[in-house]
Amino acid sequence: MTDGVSCETSDWLGPVHGVDVFKSQIVKRDRLPRRLLHRADFQHFLITPATVRARRRLESAQGAGGLYFAGNHTNGVTSQESALLSAVEVARRISPDSARLRSLLAGQ
Repeated sequence: MTDGVSCETSDWLGPVHGVDVFKSQIVKRDRLPRRLLHRADFQHFLITPATVRARRRLESAQGAGGLYFAGNHTNGVTSQESALLSAVEVARRISPDSARLRSLLAGQ
């Protein structure tokens, strides 16, 4: 949905998860969907050139002193999938030969 200035998305989870559920951003809608299963509120950071520079600095510090960062703020895409991918990348750095990591990557 767009009003010419901003937009909101809806993702159908059926093809990936086999459920007839839509995950939607509903910030600017006049009314909520008829059947609301769950609602969570959060404030998303604004992606600006400064945000991109900060993300690059964070990446260069990744692992320093044994400290690792995961979350969609660590890469250029802001989605749940990118947040999960960032956690996988941390696991690869910490324990690249982990049986659990191999199992996760194999889809088991």
